[in-house]
This record gives sequence, structure tokens and C-alpha cells, in this order.
Amino acid sequence: MFGLVVNAAAQCGYSVDRVDNFNYTISLSTSMSATSWGENIVVTMGILPDGRTGITFVSTSNMGSGKRAVKQNQKAIETLVNMINNYLR
Repeated sequence: MFGLVVNAAAQCGYSVDRVDNFNYTISLSTSMSATSWGENIVVTMGILPDGRTGITFVSTSNMGSGKRAVKQNQKAIETLVNMINNYLR
């Protein structure tokens, strides 16, 4: 699953800044564009009590925490999750 997230992130155009195999975290970023100031995304994985893999996404915007930034963070995570889902099919 770890490699799948890295591949999905690359397909979405995110830069993989750091991969921590010990703590199961991946740090991603998007650059500034005409519609975004850029985002930083941290993906954390772990094993749930029922044996499934749990994934947490945290996205922060480079432009602050206003409503527009929140929408952009949500869009960044949705894009990544959709790409991961496409890989899993």
C-alpha cells in the first residue's frame, strides 16, 4: 500500500518530499499554480484492529487557513484519494 500511495501521488503531480518507512508516513507537496498557493500533504498509514490498513491524510495550504484554503486542501486530498482508488480497482 505504501508504494501505491507514492505512485498515486506522482500521478497527481505531487512531489514526494519525504518517505518514512519506519513511521509509515509520506510527506507530499504541490507547487503554486494559477489556482493554488500550493499544499503540503502528510499521509500516515497504520494497521487497524481488524487487520485492514488505515490511512490518514492531513493537508495544509501555503496560503493560510481561510475558506478558500480549506476548499483547496479538501480538493488536494480528494484528488489523491481518487487516484489511490483507481489504482485499487
